[in-house]
Amino acid sequence: MPRPSTLLPAGLVAALCALCAPAAPAQAEPPARAGETTLSWTEVDRLLLDRHALSENGRDALLHLLKSRLLDVLARETGLEVPESTVDGRVAELERQLRADPRFPGGLADMLTAERMTLATFRDFLRLAVVQETLARRALGIPDNAPITGEQQEMWLESVISERGLEELPDPWDDGIVCRLGELTITRDEFLVHLRSRTDPDDVRDGCYQLLLRKRLLARMPDLSPAALARAVEEELDRRRNKVRADPRYQGVEYERLLAAQGIRVEAWPEDPAVQVAALARLWVERSYTADDLKRVYADEREHFDGLFGEAVETLIVFLKAVEFANDLQGRTFEKARELLVEGAEAIRTRAEFEALAARLSEDTASRERKGLFGWVTREGPRTPAEVRAAVFGHLDGARFDPDGPAEGRKRLAGPVRTATGSMLLWLGRRRPAPAWETMIVHVHTELRRRFIEESLQRSSMETWLDTD
Repeated sequence: MPRPSTLLPAGLVAALCALCAPAAPAQAEPPARAGETTLSWTEVDRLLLDRHALSENGRDALLHLLKSRLLDVLARETGLEVPESTVDGRVAELERQLRADPRFPGGLADMLTAERMTLATFRDFLRLAVVQETLARRALGIPDNAPITGEQQEMWLESVISERGLEELPDPWDDGIVCRLGELTITRDEFLVHLRSRTDPDDVRDGCYQLLLRKRLLARMPDLSPAALARAVEEELDRRRNKVRADPRYQGVEYERLLAAQGIRVEAWPEDPAVQVAALARLWVERSYTADDLKRVYADEREHFDGLFGEAVETLIVFLKAVEFANDLQGRTFEKARELLVEGAEAIRTRAEFEALAARLSEDTASRERKGLFGWVTREGPRTPAEVRAAVFGHLDGARFDPDGPAEGRKRLAGPVRTATGSMLLWLGRRRPAPAWETMIVHVHTELRRRFIEESLQRSSMETWLDTD
């Protein structure tokens, strides 16, 4: 999507507004609801503060707000007033360029709708861009008829901040002040309102869902004492700590340090709805099902659980993208992809040869980086295309290869298999039998927690301020 940063020379647009900020939502309406369950802005802002204010995105949002406010201050101090005609000219130029783009037949109106931004806010955005460009030219001695880059404008603005001395106060800013720059002050409330529009909307929706879900789960457990909830939360945190300690990828780094590195306020993490939802769901299952109950659930739904978590075959793939009819975006048809894979398979006798073919030919990045390894394929695993599952277990059930026999040989080849997006050649490796009950009970417990959450609150029933016009 063309953005002002690529269409206009203004440094504020280029340097500070990589994302257009929508207008602040009206405070009168609940920011999120699901039926009769609602959230307040205080609840949403607290989550933004604890999860995002100290993150890299939060830092960018604070600087974006600070610089925008600073430009207003500088304009007043220098007596600079941007004529409406100047803003009109920039709007007209952007309108012309957008209408040339087939994605925006309605021009600027379409872009503003997509960005959830009012025309008044956008015009103010352009006004500040003119302020920055004008003052940077004056400070750097660059005449109006000479080019000035966004980088030059940004460096000038950074120098102004340095000269005036930025004072950043420690979070969580209980006194209400986030930072000061001379007489310019950014309050916590101002920052949080700005952070709403600068945080990934999907992250905001996830947070709202978890806040609403926590309310629903607590309502279903009215007898739960604060002390019992605190114990369940601490047990959940201990599970997460132990999981991090056991993962060699983290090389001994403590769980809390990983949280802090993401900008999460560690001291507030026990109150985070994601942690509490996990703890509440586990507690519900533990209170509702005995060990014998869990076995009965498995027995009643054995086909379901075995299909998802039971017998599995280690599978490697070579994947080629393809379409039914060649077009400008993809020139390879399904038939051509099949021909290439059949040709590549002719010389394959060993797993090592298949891995080499995957490294050379496969267009699935994740598996190619693992020598073609797709993973363990179960009979009903939803993350595996149905066509692939059918091919794998067709070979296994039809005794076309012996998973416990010789590790090499062409009998381990399967396909090519056509999927919705391309074609796959398969190499079938080891067979993993259905797990013992000690392992399967973990899957049964997980599934019951998932069902408890889903029946308590479906995501589709939630509406946020981001989803309304």
